[in-house]
Amino acid sequence: MGPDKRTLAALAVLAAFILLVVFTSLYFEKNLPQHTCGCIAYTPYVIPIFASFGIMIGGAVYYFVTPKLETRKKLQLISRFLPDDERLVISTLLSQDCICTQAKLSRKTGLTRLKVHRIVKKMLKKGIVGIEKDGKVNIIKLKL
Repeated sequence: MGPDKRTLAALAVLAAFILLVVFTSLYFEKNLPQHTCGCIAYTPYVIPIFASFGIMIGGAVYYFVTPKLETRKKLQLISRFLPDDERLVISTLLSQDCICTQAKLSRKTGLTRLKVHRIVKKMLKKGIVGIEKDGKVNIIKLKL
C-alpha cells in the first residue's frame, strides 16, 4: 500500500470511528428510557468501551501515518549529504511511490542509462536502495 493510500485508509478509519460514536450516542439518547434506572446501568459500560475503541483507532491511525512521515524525514536528512545526481534519483523514486524500474528512472531523471546504473550501484552500497531482478529488468526500491 502506497504512502497516499495509507493516509487515506487511516483517515477513513478515523472518520468511521467518529460516525460510530455519534450514531451510537444518538441511539442511546433516543431509545433508552429516561426515567428508569436501566439507562444508568448502560452508561458505565459504554464509556470504557468507546475509550478502548478510541485507543485502538488512534493506534491504527498512528501505525498507518507514521512510516510515511519517518521515511520522508530520513530521506531529507540523508539527501543533504548526497551529490545532486543521487538526490535527483531519490526525489524521482519518491514521486513514483518509492519503486521504479531502472529504465523508467533513466527516462524520468533525464540521465543516461549508464549514469543511472552507476548511481544506483553507489546507493546500493550505501544501503539507500534495493534492487530486485524481474527477468532483465531491474526494479529499484527505496529501503528507508
